[in-house]
Amino acid sequence: MILLCCSGLLLLIACSDGGGGNPYQLKSGWLDLRDWHYDRSGTVALDGEWEFYWRKLLKPEDFVRSGMGKEYIKVPGSWRGHQLNGKTLDAYGFATFRARLIIPEPGVYGLFCDGLESAYKIWVNGKLVTTVGRVGTDDTSTSPQYLHTITPIMADDRVIDIIIQISNFRHFRGGIRNSIKFGTIRQIDQEAGLFRARNYFIGGIFTVAAVFCFILFSYVRHDKPLLYFGLFAVSFALYLLIVIEKIHFQVFPSFNWELSMKLICYTYLMASVFYMLFVAQLFPNESSKYITISICSLIGILCLIILVTDARTHMQTIGFSYLVILISTIYAIVIMVRALRCGRSGALTQLIPFVIYMGTVANDTLFSMGIIMTGRLMPYGVLCFVAWEAVFLSRRVARNFTAAQAIYKKLQAARADISKFNDLKQLTQFDTETQKVLARMDEIIYIQAKNSICYLHFSDEKASVEVESSIADLHAYFSNEFLHVHRSYLASLRKIKKIELDNGNYRVTFTDSDQTIPGSRRKIAAIKPKLPDLFR
Repeated sequence: MILLCCSGLLLLIACSDGGGGNPYQLKSGWLDLRDWHYDRSGTVALDGEWEFYWRKLLKPEDFVRSGMGKEYIKVPGSWRGHQLNGKTLDAYGFATFRARLIIPEPGVYGLFCDGLESAYKIWVNGKLVTTVGRVGTDDTSTSPQYLHTITPIMADDRVIDIIIQISNFRHFRGGIRNSIKFGTIRQIDQEAGLFRARNYFIGGIFTVAAVFCFILFSYVRHDKPLLYFGLFAVSFALYLLIVIEKIHFQVFPSFNWELSMKLICYTYLMASVFYMLFVAQLFPNESSKYITISICSLIGILCLIILVTDARTHMQTIGFSYLVILISTIYAIVIMVRALRCGRSGALTQLIPFVIYMGTVANDTLFSMGIIMTGRLMPYGVLCFVAWEAVFLSRRVARNFTAAQAIYKKLQAARADISKFNDLKQLTQFDTETQKVLARMDEIIYIQAKNSICYLHFSDEKASVEVESSIADLHAYFSNEFLHVHRSYLASLRKIKKIELDNGNYRVTFTDSDQTIPGSRRKIAAIKPKLPDLFR
């Protein structure tokens, strides 16, 4: 698992942009790429000021006329909240975007679109090249779809004119949410391939982690953290494949958009609640049963709302959903901090990766809400997180297995001791020089302890048997039949003749033997009130 995570981290680095920022920005709908060297600079994000025509679905021939009411909008970003003629736009509506690029030379180029979350059409140099869903002017005429697209561009001139129509009447944000990438068609294919490989790889890692946890849980049913982490891993794998990779639309292009939005919301909610339950089960003494149930109930209500309403309705609760996710996150952090303060094992090793992971979750949440434009960083944080959790869970399982082995050995030893003592209560076997002699318990007159061995003595002074046990354990088993008269001696209650004081010291004598044993003042003082006849 750790090797897979390290390989995935290298893959993420290969998929990254290098963190150097985008040196090219559209200004007033134009982007000058004449000094762009695609072999060294790679793909270009078409970020900046795009021409924006609100509530107009314009085609290339419409731009021949003047007076189209040109405005500008920043891409990437949602048109929700955009100020236009003193009014604030909401999420629902339709618009046309336009950008023109000046390229170094004619050739075969391409566009990679990820983040147009409704219906759209793309024209390049006057030709319709991409259609996703059905673009319309109202909810009835619009049919949304959610796909990554690669658009080839045959550029015969050094100017590329890109026109995009977008209509949105279902999603809580509209517009071009992610950067549109431009480059040679080979670069675009390679970048899209790496993008998919990254998501499939990380999704595969989480799937392996989930299977690992479920298999272990099938053998150790009481270890609930394994179950909840496995469910969290499944939820996050679905998040990668559905939310980011949109695999359901790739496999089934006509997949219902409404159902897709429900699945997307469920992955967010389920991942958060299962991780909260995972932490609460790891540190039950630091968690609150009532808070845990309350958060689970809120998420259950949200899931019910998502199930019974359409996307436009249940997406009105997206802010509240994010709030519940934030509360569950804070609650998990509080549990781990309390566990750390109480010195619980594993608290620090849970807190560090969780903080890193939640930092990337916060970034993606703010990005999804359109507050920041940093891009999705969660896969990076998650890869570090799952590698850390793999080590933690493996060590935890190994530690529990070792402890179980130790307990099993102690249980076997205790079972052997019980069997031995039960046998001694019925029949004791000992050796003489020539033969084995069987003697019943009523023939033992006293038991003597020396070091860690006890000796059973009988009427015959030459007969004794060794028992590898402490005097305290023997007394516990023979408490009704033997008196603890000295720290090293047990005397048979049936065989005691008298306990007498001789020159200031107590001696215990027996009816069937001339042997005597010492008695301690403290032990005898405890016996005397209960058995006064032995002292007469």
